[in-house]
Amino acid sequence: MEALWILGESSVGQLQQASSMSSSAYTTIMTTLDRLYKKGFLNRRKQGRAFFYAPYLSRAEFERGLVRTTLRSLLFEHSNAMAPLMANLIDSLQEYDAKMLDDLESLIQQKKRARRRR
Repeated sequence: MEALWILGESSVGQLQQASSMSSSAYTTIMTTLDRLYKKGFLNRRKQGRAFFYAPYLSRAEFERGLVRTTLRSLLFEHSNAMAPLMANLIDSLQEYDAKMLDDLESLIQQKKRARRRR
C-alpha cells in the first residue's frame, strides 16, 4: 500500500523496480496485489497483458478506517476497556500537544450540541 500511495497507479513490474520492493519476487508482489484487490483495498485495470493497481482509499482515509474499526471493536467487544483507553489517550495528548487536547475538547462539545439538536 505504501509503495502505491507514493508511486500512484503501478504495475507489478513497476513496483518491483521500486527501491523498497526490489528484493521481492515478482510473483510475491503479484499475489499480494491480487489479494489486496480482492479484499477491496485496491482498484485494478488491465492494459494489454498487465494489470495496473491503485489504492482504493487515500492513506488518510485508510488510517481513519483503521482507527474507526479499532474503536468500534473496543466499544462493542471490550466496553469495559474504554475508560482506561480514553484516560490514556487524554494523558498522551496532554504530554504530546496541549493544543490537540483543546481541539479534542472543542470537537466533543460540537458533537454534543449536534446530538442535542437531533
